[in-house]
Amino acid sequence: MSDIPHPREIAQAALEIIPFIMRVMSAEIRSGGHDLSAGNMGLLGQLNEAPATLGHLATVNRVSAPTMSNTVTVLEERGLVRRVRDTEDRRIVRVEITDAGRKLLKDIDRYTAERISEFLEPLTDDERVTLLSGLRLLSQTFAKAMGSYRPMERIGHGSISEDQDEA
Repeated sequence: MSDIPHPREIAQAALEIIPFIMRVMSAEIRSGGHDLSAGNMGLLGQLNEAPATLGHLATVNRVSAPTMSNTVTVLEERGLVRRVRDTEDRRIVRVEITDAGRKLLKDIDRYTAERISEFLEPLTDDERVTLLSGLRLLSQTFAKAMGSYRPMERIGHGSISEDQDEA
């Protein structure tokens, strides 16, 4: 019997841990006084990369166009995103993140990273190295599977402390 895990075993472990991490992050976001779901935070993160049409956002997030429209409306009412008509083709409307949305996203990132780092504090040096290596590998693997989507380049490169210096 081999100690090498089968890809299905790894997939099952990922399917178990990812929803758990998302629940923890959502709880941490709420406990920090931020009234934003993890899904809305993810949407702000996407828009922080580049503006997008409602149709594109709905497709990428695997929801219906009316559902995405409702989500964007809520974020728009909170001043976190805005709809902007294309100057060349007025039929096209793009959703973009506002400065307030960027600030909230940065505040939440900073807060949740601090809280999660507290959870990771008890790990040994070897466990930290192993975990970070695994997260980088997972990011690269999924980035490759997504084709043109960039891997999470910031993983393990001191991005939190760099962001704090900008504040």
